[in-house]
Amino acid sequence: MIPAEDGPKWEHSENCRWNAPRNMKSVFGLEDYYSQIHEESTALKSTLGPFMRDIVGVRDLSWLDIVDELERQKENGTGRDKAVICQMYQLLANLEPDLAEDDLVKVK
Repeated sequence: MIPAEDGPKWEHSENCRWNAPRNMKSVFGLEDYYSQIHEESTALKSTLGPFMRDIVGVRDLSWLDIVDELERQKENGTGRDKAVICQMYQLLANLEPDLAEDDLVKVK
């Protein structure tokens, strides 16, 4: 469930990433949505992420998700969101040291 401003909505866990930015179009970033809830409770904050990842099966953002988002932005033509594009490249740069050699070649 995504606790959006216009009311909660259900989304399949395959379409969600725990640590994805909220402004992505290709996946829903849940941590930002739930941050308002778990700000007040450190116990909830420490258990919600592992619950979503381990029990619900929500994955963290991967380089494949970032590349998919960049491709969607490219297809969007004049509706491209430059802030999202810059953010995706920054996230990709942060992931780069952790990528396997094969994945690094694919990204480039």
